Amino acid sequence: MWIFWRATPSGSARFSRVTAVMRATSGDWPRPFDVLGINLTAAMTFLLICSSVTMVKALEWLGKGDRTRARVLLFLTALGGALFVSLQAYEWTHLIHRGLHINGTPGAPRSSGRRSTW
Repeated sequence: MWIFWRATPSGSARFSRVTAVMRATSGDWPRPFDVLGINLTAAMTFLLICSSVTMVKALEWLGKGDRTRARVLLFLTALGGALFVSLQAYEWTHLIHRGLHINGTPGAPRSSGRRSTW
């Protein structure tokens, strides 16, 4: 269990560092504000926070023995998760349309038949 708790932040930190280096060394990486704006990101963050709260409240009511309220809150949690995944699909569709691809940075020429290391 402790290995998981230690691995998660270090993996996230590594991913953040790699992304920052890629963005800093690429002259043609689009600014996030130009592609989608901050409003979508803020709405998705708010949705995740609300979904976390509904999950905690569902566990609270389940602990108190009120299964009806727990089910309603779990349904709201699942609904929030489905909405979040839908917004992620929307976001990535737009990013891919703007040139983001797995073989390089946005705006860069696509790979000429090379296989991606991902």
